[in-house]
This record gives sequence, structure tokens and C-alpha cells, in this order.
Amino acid sequence: TNWVTAKKKDDGLGCGRESLSLAQSLRYSCDIVAGLVFLHSQLIVHLDLKPANVFITEQNIC
Repeated sequence: TNWVTAKKKDDGLGCGRESLSLAQSLRYSCDIVAGLVFLHSQLIVHLDLKPANVFITEQNIC
């Protein structure tokens, strides 16, 4: 398994410090959906999806 160094957005994706642009919000949303699609293809259901569980890499990929 490859591990990725990531930062955790504990304050929610853009909530609190600075707002995300519409483009960045859409990129993050697409990344999250792609991850969920992959999990579902493996018959895995994520039952605790929330901003605190979203990790963002240094390349700004969720």
C-alpha cells in the first residue's frame, strides 16, 4: 500500500479560514465522488463521509 502525505482540513473544506473558489470546490467534489465510486465498485460503503474525513494531498487532490 502506498501512503500519501496529506493535510487534513479539520475546519471543513473551506469553512472558517478562507472560502474555496467554485472551481476548487468542484475539483474537490469530483475527487470525492471518484473515490466513492471506486469504493462502491469494491463493494465498500463509506458510512461516515464528512469534511473532517476528507484528506487533501500537497497536489490538492482529495
